[in-house]
Amino acid sequence: MNINLDLHQLSKKSTSTNHYRDFFMEILSHKQHYSFIYTDASVMVNRVGMAIIHEDTQIQWKLSNKCSIYTAEALAILKAIEFATHKVQANQIIILSDSLSTLYSIQNQWKPTDLARKIHNAHTIATLAGKKISYMWIPGRCNIEGNELADKAAKQAHLADNLFTSQDFTYQDVKRIITKDTHNQWENKLVEQTTKLHEIKRMAHLWPFPAKISRKQETAITRLRIGHTHITHQHLMKREEPPDYTNFSDKFQLMKAV
Repeated sequence: MNINLDLHQLSKKSTSTNHYRDFFMEILSHKQHYSFIYTDASVMVNRVGMAIIHEDTQIQWKLSNKCSIYTAEALAILKAIEFATHKVQANQIIILSDSLSTLYSIQNQWKPTDLARKIHNAHTIATLAGKKISYMWIPGRCNIEGNELADKAAKQAHLADNLFTSQDFTYQDVKRIITKDTHNQWENKLVEQTTKLHEIKRMAHLWPFPAKISRKQETAITRLRIGHTHITHQHLMKREEPPDYTNFSDKFQLMKAV
């Protein structure tokens, strides 16, 4: 599969919108006999949509709200291949997407995702039908007309009168939803507790740690956060009765000794 990532070689921080657009137009100037299909997807609260744009044709889909943005972008490319196979007269076609992660997953033919495998199969069917399909990454929000139209159509897919619907979603989507729901249930259960740990840590998410520290350092930081230090808990290690810290001077002397 031919996937053009030339535009990704430019740094988005130091490359202007006009430069991106000029470079893109230069690439297209060498593809005059090709037909172009732009794809995009949008994920908002309980609304997932995707769209493809080919010349004056615009097709929109409303997707399951279980879909991640990766799934939606990959489904858009899959639908673009099917459209190119059966509806586009030209035999040389470029499918353009602003989803770099999706294109990378397609490029990985050794360990593809379920959707990437479907895309590979659809690409093979298109090739057998005489279609030469290649793929190209384009940056979003760079005033590339086809991409802007696809972006707008994907965001408005749930409002379209003639839209298609698809309930497709992946195993990874289900796993993500189960993980999120499990975390939320644990979060709610933690909030209801009145333990000493809850007084220190109110949320179920992991505590942040400095980058590149050892496991031993993480353990030391965690013990300091929850107050489990050698001073306060050494009796547990020695299997002794807890000391009486009611007298402040005793505490102070103990700290000096340590």
